[in-house]
Amino acid sequence: MVTRSRWGFLLAVLAVLAPACSEDSDPSGGVGGSGVGGSGAASGHGGAGKGGSGGSAGRAASAGSAGQAVGGAAGTTSNAGGSSGSTLVGGDSGSGNPVGGRSGTGGSSDAGGEAGQGTSGTPAEVCAAYAKASCERFAACEVVAFRRAYSSVDRCRERTAESCVDELSAAGTGLTTESMAQCADALATAGCTAGVTRPIPECTHEGSKGTGDSCRYDTQCASGFCNRPLRTWCGVCAPQVGVGETCDPNRPNGCEEGLACGPELMCVTPSGQDGSCNSNSDCQPTLHCMLAIACDVPPKLGEHCTGPTACSDEDALYCDADDVCSMVTFVEPGETCDSELGLSCAASAVCTGEDGAPHASGKCQAPAADGDPCMIETGLSCETPSLCSDGICAAPGLAEACED
Repeated sequence: MVTRSRWGFLLAVLAVLAPACSEDSDPSGGVGGSGVGGSGAASGHGGAGKGGSGGSAGRAASAGSAGQAVGGAAGTTSNAGGSSGSTLVGGDSGSGNPVGGRSGTGGSSDAGGEAGQGTSGTPAEVCAAYAKASCERFAACEVVAFRRAYSSVDRCRERTAESCVDELSAAGTGLTTESMAQCADALATAGCTAGVTRPIPECTHEGSKGTGDSCRYDTQCASGFCNRPLRTWCGVCAPQVGVGETCDPNRPNGCEEGLACGPELMCVTPSGQDGSCNSNSDCQPTLHCMLAIACDVPPKLGEHCTGPTACSDEDALYCDADDVCSMVTFVEPGETCDSELGLSCAASAVCTGEDGAPHASGKCQAPAADGDPCMIETGLSCETPSLCSDGICAAPGLAEACED
């Protein structure tokens, strides 16, 4: 969930997927935090922010294009479904085969429709609605982070729903099917700035586990923070820390509300416009650190820029050889990548050189599947939100070693 003020889900999440990056960051933080992620980006899913929490990134059943074969037929009912509902797999509310659909305002389906607005349902139903909202919002609000993580919105929905169900079943979680449905509805209508400076209330939940108890998600902990080491799903509940205290940039949810984990690995108050900085993490979410001197609004498309991180990453821009903000081009696994030319790997792939290690230019290497070997140092990453843990790609539900 969005347990903090910024999406974590995937932004802390995606450093490993950027060219020439040699370490992965944590995409999980819980449902909703997604990830401007968890991650939080979030950290988990749902909200996103600079090093945001909870994941990365979430959204719910909003209206859209015609549904796929598993959906509801508008204005009609059937023995196997309901009326005018969204589908668990694929399409949005609209016409489709009346198998498993249901009303967008109530009821449940027998064959896979999503939970409707303001109602609860089975874990699979509410997580389908949450994944829809999370991924559509993530794709719209964090273009670069989304494309680096997923090949499509449908793939994001599939992966997010899987981890959502796991989080709902975690011991001590503060989540329920009712609260998840409410979060999905809130994310469906929230703008991109929601969750950046303050949490989204419907997606903010703490659990019952105390300090030192084992955890996988922030939402299991009474403190709202599961302190997990890099590249593992298993951690312990811990209190969040204040200004000047030590923090882990891969777990930005560890700082108290309104703080960020700065380059000196201490929690800091982000600087406003013209405030001093060393990196973007020192600045408020809508600002960039220009020339490692001062926070400022990043230039837009076609405007002058200085430095590789000067342009608005949220707008899928990079600073080209002529010092002008230009559009990033996302390339698929197996294709040529080059950060100086704005060719960025998509779908959790990593730009690797002839030696197989991550480089600023080379070929995009596809991620390993869940359960397969991985090695971040050689560019063999895992598909979001899985982590490369002990050399194996581990999805949230594969974390049997965590003691609940």
